Amino acid sequence: MNGLHIHLSDMGTGITFADQGPSSETPAITKITIESLIQANGDTFADVGSVLKHHRKTIEDFCWAMDGENDNRDIYDIQYPQLKKLTLNKSGWWIPRNAPLLEELTLSSRTINNHPAVLDTIPPSLKTLELKLNEVPELVDTSSIKQYLLRFAQHSHLHELVIISPTMDNIFNVVDAICHLKQLQRFAIIITMRPDSSQQDRFLDQLARGCTNLSCLEIYCLYKGLSTHSINTLKQLGNLKQCSFAIDPTSDDGIWHALKTFPQLKCIRIYPAMPSHRMGIRRLKEKRPDMTVYLDQTFTRF
Repeated sequence: MNGLHIHLSDMGTGITFADQGPSSETPAITKITIESLIQANGDTFADVGSVLKHHRKTIEDFCWAMDGENDNRDIYDIQYPQLKKLTLNKSGWWIPRNAPLLEELTLSSRTINNHPAVLDTIPPSLKTLELKLNEVPELVDTSSIKQYLLRFAQHSHLHELVIISPTMDNIFNVVDAICHLKQLQRFAIIITMRPDSSQQDRFLDQLARGCTNLSCLEIYCLYKGLSTHSINTLKQLGNLKQCSFAIDPTSDDGIWHALKTFPQLKCIRIYPAMPSHRMGIRRLKEKRPDMTVYLDQTFTRF
């Protein structure tokens, strides 16, 4: 893969080319990152548009992190027939509608706040959706996210969802929509402020009833450990094979017993690594030799 990074700042424009794959006689640009620390003007949009037009047929991975005033309409009509992975921060709201083969999409709260029209397009082949709701400015109203997720309930392609949120409140506002995504196989929830145990338990209760096809679940709630109740609740997920979660150092033996009697679970990642966990893990491995157990210092995704 050959990459192009365009960086705009008060100091000017920097362009970096990276050869990230096997060499060829006619190397094509397949990855582009456009990053701006300043508000772009019409001339900047025109220059960027010229670059994108030149490489549009080969771009597979695109990160757009630029915003500003643009009166050049041409950039909105550029088509990306090979684009598979797209990350939007600040703007770029029109790009999803011009990428018919898009499979991975990352949206930030900043993009959604500044340009809610980005939620108007449901990419027909999307497999992975990541929502970064923790970026400034934070979303005040999550109802648009709820409606956006509900529209994916009719699309069987979406198999993976990642939500990063500052609070569990945002998650509760959209949990009904998440539970309508019966096709989900992988779900990661990352909360950057520590919730209380009851919030975490209630959310996982709803998730286990709604997303019954999950095979991988990754949970980060600022090192808030799962309760024994939550582990037992997740046993309802008959296809769950992988799970990443925290265990509190003060947890009793109940949580280890719950894991021993979780037959479909084959691989777990536990964090943070603490001496108090080692005895429980040793006994778990003795009881469940078929289960792979990783002890990580920090939250690590599969």
